[in-house]
Amino acid sequence: MKTPQDLSALANLHQDSADAEVRTWLADASSRNILTFLSGLLVGKYERHLPVATAALNVRLAEDAAKQADRLEKQMLELVGIAAEQERLALKLDGQTETIIRLTKKLNRLTIWLVILTVALVLFEVMHFIESRQIAPRGAQIPHQVNQEP
Repeated sequence: MKTPQDLSALANLHQDSADAEVRTWLADASSRNILTFLSGLLVGKYERHLPVATAALNVRLAEDAAKQADRLEKQMLELVGIAAEQERLALKLDGQTETIIRLTKKLNRLTIWLVILTVALVLFEVMHFIESRQIAPRGAQIPHQVNQEP
């Protein structure tokens, strides 16, 4: 396969036999190779390949731009999908956060009631303990003791 420099040198020879080869090469060449070919052409009275090469370069650039636009469109659609999913997840997270806040408040109230009940139960037990340990007057029975006969 010939390089762009080889083909521009061939085109500069101004031979009619080179026309078909140059046109065939230009149909499949990349935009970078066409640009290299154009820069190797001599400008003068035999610049017959210049318009064809320029047109081929314009076509390649347009094709490249179309491919990039397609890729950009696909990426934009992916981003829109990702953004929609993020929005859905954010709403779900907001709902879960509200639920956690509500449950935390209920847990706080329950804890307060448990502390109050625990304090009441401890006070009740302390009073019962003090009551059961008081020294009874002589001859009186302590309420929770059973007389045992020897």
